[in-house]
Amino acid sequence: MKYFMDNICGLLKNDEELSNHTIAVFRGLVLLLGSEIIDLNVEENDLLIDIASVPKPKMDKHVLTRYVVNRLIDIKGCFWGRGIIHPTVKDIISFKWFENVIHGVRRNLDSTEEDYVALLSQVPWEEILSSEFDVEIIKSSLLLPLQESVSLLKEEYTEATLVLTKILSYICGFYPELILNCMGIMMRSSSLSKMVSSTVLCLIKWDDVS
Repeated sequence: MKYFMDNICGLLKNDEELSNHTIAVFRGLVLLLGSEIIDLNVEENDLLIDIASVPKPKMDKHVLTRYVVNRLIDIKGCFWGRGIIHPTVKDIISFKWFENVIHGVRRNLDSTEEDYVALLSQVPWEEILSSEFDVEIIKSSLLLPLQESVSLLKEEYTEATLVLTKILSYICGFYPELILNCMGIMMRSSSLSKMVSSTVLCLIKWDDVS
């Protein structure tokens, strides 16, 4: 599957000579292959079997997801392909999905604000935060990747900045003890983020800060 995925994405990356119909067909194939790759059980190694059927080592699910996300970024497809990026709570907490995806976005110079927002919107924030995980788990699985993702925000990324700020404010609502951590992340990015943060800070329940 990786062989076909790489070749189709290569054609879509240079789509100037492709018709709209061909682009639509190729995108459909990317969605089909991408969903199959992400949903591969970690015990399977279909992705890694080449034409000669030579056995290869097993891959973890977060590695498969990072591969698909990077292919979507390459072809500017995170928005129209966002339907196949559907991490579960277990993916986020156990497989460090968010951390691996952010690493992939940082390495890819072709990533855009649309890619970033599309990926953030796929994280089941409410489901994770309402599951009453230990604070340290929330820090490592959510706050650290969010802190790293701040470096991705450019001055003109208005929508991404607003989305990130809303997420941090949402985390504060479920975990008041993390308010100072969230504030620190807000204040690390661009001047635009600081402007948004100063507005959002007025919405925080300061009585919950001990």
